[in-house]
Amino acid sequence: MDPKQCLRSIQKAVSAFQIRSFRPICDGWDFFVMEVNGEWMFRFPRHPEGIAQLKREAAFLEKVSPHLPGSVPRYERICWDSDPPFGGYRKVAGHSLSDARNIPPNVSADLGHFLSALHSLPPEEVFPSDSVEQADWVALWQRRVRLWEERVLKELDPFLESAVRGWFRRLLEIMDSSSVRLTPIHGDLSAEHVLIRDGRLSGVIDWGDACWGDPALDFAALCHDMGETLARETARHYTGRQDATFWVRADLYRKLAPLHGMLHALEHGDRRIWESNMRRLRETAV
Repeated sequence: MDPKQCLRSIQKAVSAFQIRSFRPICDGWDFFVMEVNGEWMFRFPRHPEGIAQLKREAAFLEKVSPHLPGSVPRYERICWDSDPPFGGYRKVAGHSLSDARNIPPNVSADLGHFLSALHSLPPEEVFPSDSVEQADWVALWQRRVRLWEERVLKELDPFLESAVRGWFRRLLEIMDSSSVRLTPIHGDLSAEHVLIRDGRLSGVIDWGDACWGDPALDFAALCHDMGETLARETARHYTGRQDATFWVRADLYRKLAPLHGMLHALEHGDRRIWESNMRRLRETAV
């Protein structure tokens, strides 16, 4: 996405806004992100469906932010009719945990308290238009599995294909036989989206995948990106429900995580992303 076109879009929509400096932050799969004046973050959807996603994210964060023990984006400058459309919020203080040399010892406790608050919010209050039940969550993963089977598995060697099919079966069996209590979740809790300041959690960003889902998925993201030790330590400070299959589901979500990137790589012809996720899948399967 052209940064200059994005700047023109901001300036045209918010004429009184003076742009003194800018720098591209993230050229992601779904959004192009720019920092402006060192104080604002502007997100530009790459695809038409991204507009609806950004609207949903902004509405969700408006409802949940007063209840969370950490900062989250609050969209103040939004223009859906601009070219390209965008949403802008004041920069959340802190730096990404992915940039930290070591994980500060207090971060796991802070994350535990944060996820406890998020997962305890009444879904009907933060997602008033949703009617998600366990069957819908299962159906979502059934569709996801079918898509991976059609597009990704045929690219794998027999050993990896067998391992992945086993994970598919186990996850769907658990979902079908147990009652998964759904809650509001972040949906993509990678180290890149966790911000720290002075050794403490300062905020969580990038809520585009927030939904009413399985809370084990947020712990799977911690495991996948920051290791099981941090995820388990976070759970020590977590007051949400951990049923008998909670950690089994988290482990299966973690194992299947590279398939998201592999599908994206196939759809966009990105060999680098494919190789990176293939390497992670092999390490997981061994």
